[in-house]
Amino acid sequence: MTHPLSPPLREIYLSETSDRELFNHIASELEQGLGGTWTAQINGLDQRYWDLVVEGQTITLHLEHYLGIMLLVEDADPNWVASERFWAVVRRLQTD
Repeated sequence: MTHPLSPPLREIYLSETSDRELFNHIASELEQGLGGTWTAQINGLDQRYWDLVVEGQTITLHLEHYLGIMLLVEDADPNWVASERFWAVVRRLQTD
């Protein structure tokens, strides 16, 4: 796991498994844990990109067939990403 005080984060790996059921579970837990609204849900054969807007910040839950499941946080405020609230949810969701 990358520490929140490391150089700016771009992605946070949650699982090496690219299982769609696990992705749906993580999405539900993210929404409940952080609050927020899904603004986009793009589903392809080997990839998924879902954008969650929380407190004006957009994070993207991404499933990639060969890479697993990750959060893309490059567009979010680094201070928000470093918050204890955010990391408490992330730590709960990391499976690997």
